[in-house]
Amino acid sequence: MRQWTRRPIGDEGYSLTEIVAAMAVMSVVMAVVTTSLVRMFADVKRTEQISVAADQLDISLGRLDRELRYATHVSAPAIGLDGTRWYVEFAIPGKQLDNGTDGPPRCRQLQFDFKNNMLRLAMWDLPTLTAGTPTTLASDVFLDNGARPFTVYQPGPTSAALPNGVVSAPNNKYSMVQLRFKATSGTVDQSVDMSFTSQNITSDTIASATTEKRCSQAARP
Repeated sequence: MRQWTRRPIGDEGYSLTEIVAAMAVMSVVMAVVTTSLVRMFADVKRTEQISVAADQLDISLGRLDRELRYATHVSAPAIGLDGTRWYVEFAIPGKQLDNGTDGPPRCRQLQFDFKNNMLRLAMWDLPTLTAGTPTTLASDVFLDNGARPFTVYQPGPTSAALPNGVVSAPNNKYSMVQLRFKATSGTVDQSVDMSFTSQNITSDTIASATTEKRCSQAARP
């Protein structure tokens, strides 16, 4: 009768229990690694979205700063006739003419369209009273908890909140325009609350800026 010989221990395979246990451990390890990778890529994407939103706002607000810094008149903010846009107008000095004098004041109209979620800027020169075609400064912008996006602070004798988003601020030497809203990029929300100082507007110059006030006569559709 043939006798069966036992194979050496080194040639033995794995038992089913050992294989199941190894697969369970590997599954746990893969789950941990996958979760870590997903979180890492999510953090990278979020950081990229924040950077994109910040860059867009920096460009837009930098342009506004250059314009508002030299403003000679700022109007009272108000909502337009259709109830979907906030407006505020301001005037800046005209371009220098060939004879060395300044041309007519240039007008700017800042529009916050909370229906289409855009911040726009329209430009034109006096004596024209029709706002030019607006250009988009920023998109995906929203009202911050319903707060008005524009507030104007004018130097005044007393501290008071005047109609239409104008605040009399006796401690202010110059006029200031405050912008407040939220900007969104992907899933990231960024709150914006910035003030721009107009060093050409003081308590002594507000009353004398009669020509510049004509910028406020532009239509607010």
